[in-house]
Amino acid sequence: MVDRKRIRRCYNRWLVVTERLNELERSVALTAKTVYRHRLRNNFLKFRKQAAAAKRHEFVEKKCDWFEAQRQHLTKREVWQSWLMFMRSFKLAKKFLNRANKGVERNRKFDVMARWKQAIATHTQNIYQENIDELKRRQVDHQNQI
Repeated sequence: MVDRKRIRRCYNRWLVVTERLNELERSVALTAKTVYRHRLRNNFLKFRKQAAAAKRHEFVEKKCDWFEAQRQHLTKREVWQSWLMFMRSFKLAKKFLNRANKGVERNRKFDVMARWKQAIATHTQNIYQENIDELKRRQVDHQNQI
């Protein structure tokens, strides 16, 4: 009997220790996955910044090359074409800004009109309430006189 109880206790201790080790292994694996995901995300963000910087550098170089090309060979026709393109884009931008401003002004006007209508409604309601109060007061005075 004693041996069985001792064996049972030893087995239970071994089981507890083994379960604890399994939990530790699982937590270490989960931590490793989390660290891997964080490193992957950080490296991706770093790569994205580098890609954006490279794209920005390429854009600046392209613009500089375009300006150099424009400075090198200026003929009347090219100047005229670039002026026409500029004017087209300027007119489109002006039209866009005018439409945007008209929309903003229209919204502002609607807000002002809504406030005005609300103020008039409040004023009218106050007048009606004053008239109702006056009539109630007169009614009470009349009943008191009777």
